[in-house]
Amino acid sequence: MIKPSLKKSLPIILFLSGMIALILGHMLTLTVSLNGEILKIPIFALTSNQAVGQLGIQTSVYDAVQPTQNRWILFHPVLKIEQAVTYALYTDLQSAPVVVISPDKRPGNLFAAIDQPLFPGDRVLLNGLDVDPNQRIPYQPNQTLQLIRGTTLMLDQGSGSSTFSSSQPTVGLALYERNLPIQATDYVGYPLQTNLPEVQHLGYFTAAPYTIEVDGSTIQVMAAAKTTGAALANAGISLQGLDYSIPSADQPLPANGTIQVIRVKEEINLSQTKIPYESTFVGNPELELDQRKITKAGQYGVKVARERIRYENGVEYTRSTEAEWTAAEPVTEEVSYGQKVVINTLSTPQGTIEYWRAVSVYATAYSPCRSAADRCYYGTSLGLPVKQGVIGVTRAWYADLAGQAVYVPGYGSAVIADVGGGIPGKRWIDLGYTDDEFESKAIGVWPQTVTMYFLTPVPEVIPWILP
Repeated sequence: MIKPSLKKSLPIILFLSGMIALILGHMLTLTVSLNGEILKIPIFALTSNQAVGQLGIQTSVYDAVQPTQNRWILFHPVLKIEQAVTYALYTDLQSAPVVVISPDKRPGNLFAAIDQPLFPGDRVLLNGLDVDPNQRIPYQPNQTLQLIRGTTLMLDQGSGSSTFSSSQPTVGLALYERNLPIQATDYVGYPLQTNLPEVQHLGYFTAAPYTIEVDGSTIQVMAAAKTTGAALANAGISLQGLDYSIPSADQPLPANGTIQVIRVKEEINLSQTKIPYESTFVGNPELELDQRKITKAGQYGVKVARERIRYENGVEYTRSTEAEWTAAEPVTEEVSYGQKVVINTLSTPQGTIEYWRAVSVYATAYSPCRSAADRCYYGTSLGLPVKQGVIGVTRAWYADLAGQAVYVPGYGSAVIADVGGGIPGKRWIDLGYTDDEFESKAIGVWPQTVTMYFLTPVPEVIPWILP
């Protein structure tokens, strides 16, 4: 028989037994997340701190445990334990690390906690190896993390420019990180092993075939460069001195694919030319008329010109005079001319004549209607009629010799009375005839070179030097 008092307590006892059985059933398999690792552990405990104690885990005030201590694990089926780690956080290798004790396992959060937030292109090293700053790192009681800030670069790819950040140590690794397939002939502007922090602007140009015309040869190359000069340098072709290229070295590579190299050479040439000397004439009364004697020799002067001669690809391109100067002044020649008049005689068909001057001349003939004029002229400049016995001379002679009596072999005695055009370079006279006389006496006889004799008397004014 059950006592009445027991009957009254039986429901309470049964309820408590059920609850105890339920609690015991849940504590048999506890899910534990230990530093991110999920474990299924048989355990007998009512609270979280009892469970931690049974697991044999030593916790500290820096650890994170959920649910917190003394919470019943019946209502929290997962026990989450994050053990604190002592981190040495380096932001640069020149400074001491910042020591942080934290249960957080994500590097990005750790650096943000010390006011060093991460930006695109930054890298984090765990014990010298790259890790994802947003992913958990494995638990170790002590960890070393290093933050490497990214370098912001301008990347020129011909069609446009863009910026990107990279924390890779070298140019090559930064481009590789961006999945740019760098070939040996591509152009990036820097050697691939260049330290990235030393660079601010990169070019990336893939190689294309080009023709280079240089030194008489045609060379086929693969070139990738921002400018023509860089393409030539990559091909081992240098522009030296005054050399230039088409397009010029600072211009982009040509669309037609052909680069011309023009080799330029300049020479300085000194040339000399003679400077004619002048002659001065001095009368000499002891020297016979029409005789000349050099009393002081003349000397040519020397003019020097400095010329710059430019050759392009071996062919003379330009020649210019840069300066001229007189290296030696000319020396004036001094000539004595005769002023001594000597009277001579000559036997002629007309008898003996006296003359005071004899000059070799080139004689032609004319008549009133045969003077090469536009009409017939019957009178002379001196007012005499045109007929045999009058002679025309150049205007230079006529000014000093008008009216002078002369004798011309084969023609006879005459007087200088007319002006004609003359023949350049010759001492010239023109023998006058009437039109009828010209037909019978001049044709077939003249022109010819003869000696003309100046007949006495000697004039008061003598032209000592005949032009």
